Parts: sequence; structure tokens; C-alpha cells
Amino acid sequence: MKILIWLLALLLIGTWTLLGWGAHALLTHGPAWLDGLPDWAASLPGIGVLEAWWPDWQAAAAAVATVFTTLTGWLGAAGSVLVWAVWGLGTLLVLALAALLSWAVKRFAPPPAAA
Repeated sequence: MKILIWLLALLLIGTWTLLGWGAHALLTHGPAWLDGLPDWAASLPGIGVLEAWWPDWQAAAAAVATVFTTLTGWLGAAGSVLVWAVWGLGTLLVLALAALLSWAVKRFAPPPAAA
């Protein structure tokens, strides 16, 4: 059981690290890469399916792009530091939860049967 707990913790930390790396990469490139996003999205294959399922997707994508542009402009260079600070806190939280679960497994496990 402890092996499963720590394997899941490592999987969560790996996923959390990839998410942090992606956020760091997006924040360091700045909002300039969003300028060509509408043209790129319109040229995707299968865009008709998206249009049929969600007719107003272009307005939602434009709103998300505006929010991201504003956020990256507001955060500036501190965004990268903030991402890694949040990553560190999240990693500590996952490790603390795994340690607590390991302790609970040890504490509340039934005693071994006498031979």
C-alpha cells in the first residue's frame, strides 16, 4: 500500500512539474505568441466539428486570449518566479499528503498474525 501511495505521489509531482514547466514557458514568451492564434485556430482540421458543437468558441477563445495577455502583462518577469513558488508549495503539499497517508497505513494497519 505504501508503494502505491508513493508511486501516485511521484506521478502527481511529475504531472505538476510538467504543468509548472508549461506555465513558465508560456509566461516567459510573453503575450506576443497570441497574435497569430485566431488564424492558427481557424486553419485546424476538423474546425467544423468544433463549430457545430460550440458555435461561439471563437468569442470564448478571444476572451481567454485577452485574459492571458492582460495577466502576462501584469505579472511581467515576476510570473516565472511565481510559477515556481506555487510549484514548490504544491510539491510540498503532495509530499506531506503522501507522508500522512503512509503514516496512517502504518498506524491503522492490523497487527500481523502470530505464527
